[in-house]
Amino acid sequence: MQDWTGNSPISLDKKVMESLELDDYINQSYSNGTETVSLYVGYYLTAKKVGAAHSPLVCFPGQGWQVSDTGRESVTVGDHDIDASVMVVSRGDVKDLIIYWFQAFDKTSSGTFLQKIQTLWSKIIHSREDNAFVRISVSMNGRSKSDARTTGRKFINVFYPRFLEYVKDHA
Repeated sequence: MQDWTGNSPISLDKKVMESLELDDYINQSYSNGTETVSLYVGYYLTAKKVGAAHSPLVCFPGQGWQVSDTGRESVTVGDHDIDASVMVVSRGDVKDLIIYWFQAFDKTSSGTFLQKIQTLWSKIIHSREDNAFVRISVSMNGRSKSDARTTGRKFINVFYPRFLEYVKDHA
C-alpha cells in the first residue's frame, strides 16, 4: 500500500475468533520505514453480527489497559469523512493511540448504535448488510499524541480507499 509495507499477519486465537463471530479479519502491522501502525479489521457478512465487535472502551480495560483521553474526530479521506473514536491506552511501559470506527458498507460511525442504523439502511438501499470494526494503533512511546495522530492519519489516508474497494467488491 503506497509507502506502507505489511509485516507478517498475526493470527487470532480460535477462541477469540469464535467469541467475535468473525467472517474475515486482518491483524497486521505496517511500516513506512520510519513509522509503524497496527491494523485490526473484524469483518462480518450479516447484520445479525452488528455489535459482535466489542467496544475498545470495554475490551482494553478488560485486558488490563488504562484508558484515557477519549474523544471523537473526523478523518477526511478523499470524498469520505470517517467518523472515528480516539483514545489513549497504557499498560506498564506501553502507551498507544487508538483510532477506531465501525463500518456499515460504505458508511462509518464512532459507535455501534449508528452502525446498526447504517447497516439497516445499507440493507434496504444496497441489499448489503456486511459491516466491520476497524482499529488502528500507534505507539506513543517517545512521541506526543499529536505525532501519533499524524502517523495514524497518514496510514488511514492510504488504507481507507483500499479498504472501501474491498468492501464494495465483496458482496
